[in-house]
Order: sequence, then structure tokens, then C-alpha cells
Amino acid sequence: MSKQRTILILGGGVMQLPAIRSAHRMGLRVIVADGNASAPGRREADEFEHIDLRDQEAMLEAARSYHEAGGLHAVFTAGTDFSTTVAFVSDGLGLPGTSLECALNATDKFRMRKVLREAGVRVPRFAVIGEDDLNERGLSDAVASVGLPAVVKPADSMGARGVVRVENAGEALTQARLSVQHSRTRRVVLEGYIDGPEFSIDALVYNGNTQITGFADRHIRFPPYFIEMGHTIPTSLEAKSQALIIAEFKRGVDALGITNGAAKGDMKLSRDGPVVGEIAARLSGGYMSGWTFPLSSGVELTEKAIRISLGEAPGRLEPAWARTSAERAVISIPGKIEKITGAETVDAEPDIAELFLIAVPGDEMRLPTSNVEKCGNVIAVADTRELAMHAAEAAVSRLEVVLKAYTEVTTRFLFSEAGGYWAYPLEQFTPEWLRRIPVDEQRRSDEPAVIGILPSGSASVAGPIGIGELPAVVGVQDWAWRTLEQTVGVLQEDGLVRTDRFDVDFGPLIWRGILRGGLQGGRYVSRTLASQSRRSV
Repeated sequence: MSKQRTILILGGGVMQLPAIRSAHRMGLRVIVADGNASAPGRREADEFEHIDLRDQEAMLEAARSYHEAGGLHAVFTAGTDFSTTVAFVSDGLGLPGTSLECALNATDKFRMRKVLREAGVRVPRFAVIGEDDLNERGLSDAVASVGLPAVVKPADSMGARGVVRVENAGEALTQARLSVQHSRTRRVVLEGYIDGPEFSIDALVYNGNTQITGFADRHIRFPPYFIEMGHTIPTSLEAKSQALIIAEFKRGVDALGITNGAAKGDMKLSRDGPVVGEIAARLSGGYMSGWTFPLSSGVELTEKAIRISLGEAPGRLEPAWARTSAERAVISIPGKIEKITGAETVDAEPDIAELFLIAVPGDEMRLPTSNVEKCGNVIAVADTRELAMHAAEAAVSRLEVVLKAYTEVTTRFLFSEAGGYWAYPLEQFTPEWLRRIPVDEQRRSDEPAVIGILPSGSASVAGPIGIGELPAVVGVQDWAWRTLEQTVGVLQEDGLVRTDRFDVDFGPLIWRGILRGGLQGGRYVSRTLASQSRRSV
């Protein structure tokens, strides 16, 4: 009987669970390494190493001990930004995999763009600025070479941390000083903004042959940030444009030197054609490679990628079926979570394949500025695109993140902060209707936001608050895919509001909460009004 082979998987988070499980199904002994001693993958590993994944020497030392004790046959990751650590270890032990040079090309954003541009692959105009040069002169020179609008991003990070669109040199300097905090090498990249839809591509590369294994539409919201509110696979893009994007992506893979392993691309389709945003030497995170692609195709992509890491051919990649899978995010306005409701209902839906609730009661939330600040994700699968998207979005709308009442950070977001996002865009409403809503009310920045939410002299709120008839808007959805009618309907069912009359004291406050914060905001204001009334008695 042949000796059991061993694989070292870097990362023990949710995104790495498909790799751990695939490796076990393949009969491999699984060692998981993670800097988080409580990583969920620890419970499913045969061995666990508590090591900072950035510490390449420590990782190589641990891997070498396993290798010398009985053999280590592969090093692997998916959905992390530690491809260079994987390559450092595999190179150090003479194992199959992407070379360190290639991994560096596909991890450092400045180096990546430079290599791609030299190979004639289309990338945005770009410049790199080190922390010591983050001053007006350094940024003005970079802006002059890149143009505006532009995007500031850390040179070596993932999850859209510190990635912000800027409109002028002043914004660029301010954001660069914030974004550099997310860079291990203390550098930022400034690149020209490319207008157009975004797509995610997964591919496997074996002996220099790149095979596309997933092409998804990305749904981005909340500018100037780039928050992925979900993706849908396969893409709805017409075949000719797909072919152009795939061709440019493959040229990028070749230029970076990925010959055996996985490749993940963020691509944009501009008016002038496809542009490479980024190419990583790994499988994608964001639930695509481990969940939505297998659900839509019947191909266990992670297993195929592991085979390549072992030095084997990936095997058959032809889809077993053609379905659509849609992933959608659950987010929250700022505040402390009291509870999350609706999970049982969502789990029972036939088209819902997975529900991931990342946040828990007691967590402090804020409206996301990166892709690592979400409450959870829902994944649906169905025979048609329309059914899959509807199932995922309807599921999110049935989940409610309930925030604690009488909390300064939530009240400040709803009533005091200038600008920002409105759950229901104000341009959808008539000026006449908006006159009764305090949408332009601003309080002093030094005034505690929980002070003054009640009109002067009010002492009690008895029963449902009258908010009057709904404005004449139809089908407008918030970031939880709830229409205004649905949001008000839930508040009515829970006895918090009524629409047959308008309370001139409290009705405008409820509407402000709803328009600014959706169902979360409406419920929060209703409960806070009642809470403050009790405090004032």
C-alpha cells in the first residue's frame, strides 16, 4: 500500500475550508497553518501550525520538519494574499508549484503592472509612491502622470482594503496616507480609474496551458469605495466581449510567468476594450472558486487545483451541468448588533445553497469601506439566472441585522453625518414629499448624536408612530434588496409604524431613519424613540 501523501494548506479560514475538505476526499493528510489559533479550519485539519502566514522563514522551517519526518508533497492556498509564502516554501523544499519570482509578480501590484505593461498587456496608467514620499509634491507628480479620476490602493493587500477612488490631488494625498497603513511594504499605487463593468475570472494553468474555469459578473457599490455586493456566475456578457477579455487575461497570465497552478483575474471592460485590474497566482476568494463555480458547473475546482500543486494533471474540467449561482452580501449600518433574525427562514429556501453569517451579536459594525466588513453572505443556485439572482436577493432581504437602541454611533450616522449613502436614494423622491423629512438637518460635530433626537418637550411615544402614506415610488430597492413598500410593511407588522396618519413630531424622524438606513434605520429610530421616552419619564 502506498504511503499517504501530505499537503500543507496556508490559511484556515472559511475560504480555505473547500481546500481542506477536498484534500481529505482525495485521501491526503492535511496540515493547516494560520496566524489565528481559533481558525475554523483547525478543527478539520490533521495537524495545525499556529504561524503568522507572513513569516516565510518560520513557515519554511515548519514545512521542512514535516518533509524530513515523512514527506510533504504539496503547499497550497486559496483566497489569501500569501501566494508568495506558498512559493517560498515550495521553492525551498523543491516541491511543485508557482515559482517565487512568479508569485512576486502576481502579488505586488506595482511589480505586476510593470511586468504586464512591458509585455503589452493593457493595464491602467499607474505610479507607485513610498510612505516617505507621501507629500504634496510626490502625489502631484503621480497625479500628473496618471490623470484623474484615479484609484489609490495599497501595493500589497487584498479584499479592497484601502482602495478608494479620488477626484483631485488633495483627496489622493489624504487617501494615500490612509491606504499605506494597509501595505506591508508601506507603498501605495495610484492608477487611472477605468470606467466599465467588472468581472472575475478563475483559471487553472498546467504546463503553460491556461483553461478558464469561471467567468462571473461582479456587482460593485458604494463609491468611492469598491464594495463587491455579490457576483453572479456565469456572466451575462455576450460571447464576443467575453472572448476579448479572456484573451487579454491569458496574455497577462503568460506575462507573469504562471505555468503550473491557478490564476485569478479582476478584469474591466472599458470603452476601449478589456483592461487587467489584477491577476493573482491562486484561486479566487469571495466564495467563487469554492462554492459558486462548483454549484453552477458541477466541477470541484479546488480539487483540480490541488492536483496541480501535487505535480499532477488537473483532470477533466468539462461542466457536468449548466446552472446559475448568485452570491450576495449582507451589510450593516454603523452600530452594535443585538441580534440577527431570519436565518431559519433563509436556510429553508430550496434554492439557497449556503448561508454564511460572519457577524454575531455584540459585534460593532460600520457601513463597509472594504470587502472584509460584511455581516455575511448568501449563495443561491437555480436553473436560470433570473431565479438564482432573485433567490439570493430575496434571502438577503429576509435577514435583518437588528442594532441596539440608543447608541451614539448609529444615531450619528442616521442624523448627523453629512453626505454618505442613503439606503433609498433621495433623487427618487419628489421635492414636495421630502420637505417633511429632515434630510438636510445637521448637528454640531461636538454634540453627542443621541442628544436632541426627540423634539423638545416630548415625553412619550405611545403605540405605532404615524408616518403617513408612502411616497409615489415603485420598485426602488435599498442595499438589502428591500423595496420601500417591503421595509414599511415589516415595520407595520411589528407594530412600530402606521400609514393612516402622519405624526408631525415623530413621523419625520422615522422617515429619516428609513431613507438613510433602510429597515435597520427605521427600526432603530422607532426603538430609540421609545427608549428615550422611557428614560424621560
